[in-house]
Amino acid sequence: EVVPRDRLTAYERWELPVIEQRMQQAADQIARGPQSDGVEPLPTAGDLQALHDRAYNEGWQAGLEEGRAAVKSRVDLLSRAIQQAGICCGTTRMPWRVGCSTWSSR
Repeated sequence: EVVPRDRLTAYERWELPVIEQRMQQAADQIARGPQSDGVEPLPTAGDLQALHDRAYNEGWQAGLEEGRAAVKSRVDLLSRAIQQAGICCGTTRMPWRVGCSTWSSR
């Protein structure tokens, strides 16, 4: 059975969308540039890469500083513990300087 086109509903009938018209509208919008209705244009790939790089570097630097601070506090704690152990055991000579990575005799 052949059903005439005008008797089909929108759900039964599939029509090719008007692609050329939509492409022309998009091209016209791009040619006009950003609209002044308060909508900010989308960032470019270069903008996103720069944002990513900046965030990565800031996070890396913050992690580096946090790690260095944690190591310094741990070294200070261990140095005090070693110093206290030396005092308790009666030894006052230590082959290192507290808080410094060079070896010396006190």
